[in-house]
Amino acid sequence: MEKIAIIADVHGNYEALKTVLADIKKRKIKQIYCLGDVIGKGSRSNECLDLLKNCIMVYGNWEDFF
Repeated sequence: MEKIAIIADVHGNYEALKTVLADIKKRKIKQIYCLGDVIGKGSRSNECLDLLKNCIMVYGNWEDFF
């Protein structure tokens, strides 16, 4: 069975997202699903979106604001 990663509620926290993605890579997980709210409170929302551009993503309520 293929392992997957599911992430959500990043809210622009770029450093935390980089840490999580490094752990996902270390575990050799190839498929990442993002359940939304990538943008928001943190100041680096655009950079977070760039890191997740190859993921399967659904919009959260924070994405509705933009």
